[in-house]
Amino acid sequence: MAVGYVYQEGGPQETKPDTMHVCWWLYNDSKIHGFRLEGE
Repeated sequence: MAVGYVYQEGGPQETKPDTMHVCWWLYNDSKIHGFRLEGE
C-alpha cells in the first residue's frame, strides 16, 4: 500500500469515502517523491 498526498494536477482520481480507498491514474510527469510504502 502506498501512503501519500493525492493532488489534482497529478492525474484523475476516484475517492470512495466509505472504504477510504483512492484510485489515482498518474500522468507521466507526476511528482510522487512524498509517498511511502507500508506493509500489512
